[in-house]
Amino acid sequence: MKHLVGTAIAVAMIGWASIGAGGCASVFDAANDSKISVRSNPEGAEVLLNGESKGTTPAEFIVSDEEIYDLKVIHEGETRSIALTRSIGAKWIVLDVIFGLIPVVVDAITGNWYEVQPQEIFVDFTAPGSGEAESGQPTGNR
Repeated sequence: MKHLVGTAIAVAMIGWASIGAGGCASVFDAANDSKISVRSNPEGAEVLLNGESKGTTPAEFIVSDEEIYDLKVIHEGETRSIALTRSIGAKWIVLDVIFGLIPVVVDAITGNWYEVQPQEIFVDFTAPGSGEAESGQPTGNR
């Protein structure tokens, strides 16, 4: 039993040290990308990301957290534009602070704590005069 407790403590210490040495976002989200989900009412609206087709709604795709994007959702000639921007994920800052100064520095230098926002987007083309996506990002006809 003592051996199991000692092993568990050793594994926990190694895990703590690896997170502390690497930064939480760098350890847990090494891919450094975000999954974007786009829905619309009605479904079937065309989705363009920086001018490149991503299919029709409902649509899901992966984007790099290294860039900002212009997302357009088009239905029957009406276009809604949503800016996908980089923001620091609050969860990474909280975890970094819990684990100490080194993770904060590592994630700040690598930029791994950035995420593209919004990640879930809903555009309602049926609402009269609607110029906002459910995500709260300003949109409009262009």
